[in-house]
Amino acid sequence: MKVRHLNLAGALVFIGAAEFLIFMMVSEAIYPDYSIAHDAISALGVGLTSYIFNLSIILFGALIIVASYLIEKSTKDKLMSTFLFLFGIGTCSVGIFPGTVRFEHMVAAMTAFVFGGLSAIASYRATKPPFSYISIMLGIVSLFSLFVAPFFHIASVIGSGGAERMVVYPILVWALGFGAYLMSRAEAIG
Repeated sequence: MKVRHLNLAGALVFIGAAEFLIFMMVSEAIYPDYSIAHDAISALGVGLTSYIFNLSIILFGALIIVASYLIEKSTKDKLMSTFLFLFGIGTCSVGIFPGTVRFEHMVAAMTAFVFGGLSAIASYRATKPPFSYISIMLGIVSLFSLFVAPFFHIASVIGSGGAERMVVYPILVWALGFGAYLMSRAEAIG
């Protein structure tokens, strides 16, 4: 039973990250005059691409929430599953509260960013090297980009949209890898 839960959790994490990444790129392509260097990712949740973006990020968050339950049930790792759950809640909330709802959106985005990075770091507990090291590195890069990079004015070099992507992309790369890891290595973990 544990192996099946972990396989399913891995599939959900992978599918959620993949579909969001694909629909984010579709939204970027069709949003009028969108710049990945200068526009926030959440700008895609308002206007022409709002349905595509918001539905895809809500689905991503919902799949992460279900995966967090399956992982906790299989591994009893409350820290990692709690971080994943909060990451899922934040991610869903970004789509529920688009950028036009400023305060709620900011709280949702910060929850997703912080707990996405912490989930990557905490996943070392359920993975083996080299992926455990890669997970820690991706989580640190994301959190560093969120909290430390602004002091170095990174946005003046790569734009505010680029700086935000330095937070988000490591989390998405980790989620794809973690999902694949769980699907392929569930027998070793369970």
